[in-house]
Amino acid sequence: MKKVSLSLTGLFFLIELSAQQTPTSDCLQNNFCNLSLCDGCALPFSDVEQDADISYGKYQTADNQYPGDVMYADENDGTCMPGINNCDISDNNILHYDVYYPADYSYYNYCPLPVVVFVHGGGFSECYPIGNNSNTCIEFAKRGFVCINVSYRIGRRLSPNIQTYPYLTIQQQLAIYRASQDVRGAVRSIIQRQRDQFALPVNQRKPYQIDTNYIFLAGSSAGSNTVLSVAYYPTQAMMDAINNYAGNYSISQALGPIDADYYYGSPDIHYISKIKGVLDQWGSVSLPYSYNGTVIDSTNAKDFFTQRIPVICFHGQLDNVINIYQQAINFAPVDNSTNGYGSTFNKETTCLITPSFKTNGSLTPGPDITTYGSISFFYNILQPLNIPSEIYIDCQAHHGLDADGPNYQSDYGTGYHTASATTTYIVSRAAIFFQNIIGNNAQARQDQLSTHKVFVECLNSRTKCNLSNNDAGCDKNDNCGNIQ
Repeated sequence: MKKVSLSLTGLFFLIELSAQQTPTSDCLQNNFCNLSLCDGCALPFSDVEQDADISYGKYQTADNQYPGDVMYADENDGTCMPGINNCDISDNNILHYDVYYPADYSYYNYCPLPVVVFVHGGGFSECYPIGNNSNTCIEFAKRGFVCINVSYRIGRRLSPNIQTYPYLTIQQQLAIYRASQDVRGAVRSIIQRQRDQFALPVNQRKPYQIDTNYIFLAGSSAGSNTVLSVAYYPTQAMMDAINNYAGNYSISQALGPIDADYYYGSPDIHYISKIKGVLDQWGSVSLPYSYNGTVIDSTNAKDFFTQRIPVICFHGQLDNVINIYQQAINFAPVDNSTNGYGSTFNKETTCLITPSFKTNGSLTPGPDITTYGSISFFYNILQPLNIPSEIYIDCQAHHGLDADGPNYQSDYGTGYHTASATTTYIVSRAAIFFQNIIGNNAQARQDQLSTHKVFVECLNSRTKCNLSNNDAGCDKNDNCGNIQ
């Protein structure tokens, strides 16, 4: 055994190594807080490489156990989704991910880096290439994270007129469940591939390695809803509760269990305890109207959750796609012929393990589920459970970030005028939030993780694992006029 001193832009790791030793997380936990990760800082890395198109699906077309993509061409005029109700279970490109990693880091085999698993938005139907998130992943990689950009099965049919048909279609809920399955499978596959890497001789490994004890999830819009479901609904019972259709089959019978055996990483890989934090960009969590005989409202919503994973949230107050507060949702009714839709939105038969899946009407005297946007999630769940968390609110922002131009306003208090600059700020805040967790401050000193947890149109300039209040003197009670 020998001691090796590793120099990294002024950061020194002193690690006990031997030829057979498996890397540990000690080097990250003890030293990651020394890195400058903020927007405008001299970042530790500049050279980012990509390892693209890594398949993580396991295809079982012979016995049709793998429910592949459900794609609806009519939602995009057929431009990039082939065929109405076209179910493709043989294309190896359906499920894949791209890896972005610091190339100018020489010590992956001694001190592997933490990983951010990023899941794109797009409403579960839009033609949204995962390459659109390359800037986000590159910015995470420059800050010392391996960032993995994940694709997942898309396809859903929404009501064409929410005013005359204000219900959650059965296809939409199936799409959310399907995406959650895929991202869980991707996380397990990432863990399995890293195990495979450490089993190889050093000279045969990939040029990057990850520390699977530090997995962070990030997403925007539909992707945010998905990663929050992966992190905060660890059991099948919880997923069933928010997908509690009273039809002929349960959702898990229709699509398989949440940890289905459709992926490179097998269902017996334990991943929940390895998820250390979540970046939520304009997303929400859903709760059932009632659970175990108790009606759920804002006073007891926290009791539904068993997880205590830190979350950093960004959300525009004017979001009209995913409400920043609470929103009551009803499933598509069994008989909606009076609206001219028939069974279009309360029944699905495509790409299911079972022949069909449908609803038999409302299950409850109230809404079927309630969505908790970032404000309600923060104040009704994260804060009461004393979970380390930060929330950033832009009073003029709608869903996502504005298009660049003279009317750009979704800057989250930065004064920036482009979406790319705001994205870099969001990544820097998330990276520092995750850095604090890696430095073991979040759990040991969770009450102090952020002295000022709410940033409304307010620039946060906190750096490293510093717990001081570097927020440009913002008033802690500052708000858009009706926050909470």
